[in-house]
Amino acid sequence: MAVYLNTYETWQAYGGPEEGSWFFECGEPVQSVFYSNEELEDFLKRTTWEERCELLTRATNAYTQGKPPTPKDTGYGGYTFMPGSDEPTGYYEDNSFNSCFEDHFAKFYPEERPYYC
Repeated sequence: MAVYLNTYETWQAYGGPEEGSWFFECGEPVQSVFYSNEELEDFLKRTTWEERCELLTRATNAYTQGKPPTPKDTGYGGYTFMPGSDEPTGYYEDNSFNSCFEDHFAKFYPEERPYYC
């Protein structure tokens, strides 16, 4: 029953050689800020996308070296930042910072290394 504004440093890790090689995203928490004592769903309904983007932008400004963030669809409602780059290819070449609202304190991910099926 809480909303946290979490920021992660993210990078691509090599998964294996299958099907020409594959990668998976890893994240290390760099900050976790208690934001609200309401349910995450209620918070998302109460706030607009623009309000949340503004909060995420301010939260990660120190990690993007003062440069404006570049949004990138992360597939889980996050907002990805690529310091010094406006090119999506930079996402795979350099470490990035991803801020998102979650219902838990920031934690390393993935908890277990994924395996090719």
